[in-house]
Amino acid sequence: MRNRSKIGKILSAIVVVGLASAYPAMADVVNGGFEANGSPEPISWSVIGNTSTQITSYYTPVQGVQQAVLSNGQASINGSANGSTTNISGAGGLNSFFGIVFGSPVKSGSGIKQTFTANAGDILKFSYDFVTTDPNNADQGFYTLQGPSGPTVLNNFANALQSGLTTVVIGDGLIYDDFNPGKQTLYQNVQFTLATTGTYTLGFGITNVNDQTGVSGLLLDAISVTPLPSAAWGGMAILGGLGLTQLARRRKTVLA
Repeated sequence: MRNRSKIGKILSAIVVVGLASAYPAMADVVNGGFEANGSPEPISWSVIGNTSTQITSYYTPVQGVQQAVLSNGQASINGSANGSTTNISGAGGLNSFFGIVFGSPVKSGSGIKQTFTANAGDILKFSYDFVTTDPNNADQGFYTLQGPSGPTVLNNFANALQSGLTTVVIGDGLIYDDFNPGKQTLYQNVQFTLATTGTYTLGFGITNVNDQTGVSGLLLDAISVTPLPSAAWGGMAILGGLGLTQLARRRKTVLA
């Protein structure tokens, strides 16, 4: 009886270890809410161009008291928790930064990116607000995602000429003091399931299209990776437990 008990404990431990190795702990996106200030950029993010963090007096974030703001304008963004970087990179710089080719219409832009690890089944979430004051060109807000051993995929959020954007009056010197009124998508929530376990690089950007007049930007907040739902883990644990029970019963029959 004691031997059977010991065997059961050993088998249980093996199942637990096996489940843990099949679903190892992975790192979440760091500073995905932009609450940790950089100097002047958001901590833990690689950046290019005109980027900053902004507090609630600038615009209400999705969570916490800060958000990231990317601008394709050449002027520093006022109201920043930290001073903005005002250099704007040409299309060549963006191509190198994101690992994709934007093409000749893109004249300049700004972006951020971060590399993280995740499990298959983890859920990537983020919120964005595309804002523009450009009445003449299709300035573009976008995100990029490169998965394990895969190419970088470009995904567009919105552009300055599309229909359905919400009118917003932009105060002089507050957001983009080029043209008024401006337009925005308002904060939109995005989430999807990651298909493969491994290393990912997530990027966000804003571009100037055709020229560098008319200013557009991208607000970002609440970027996170949610682990495999606990219900799935519990189901696998139950299945593992049932397997152990059946194995113990078969062993008992043999030993009897």
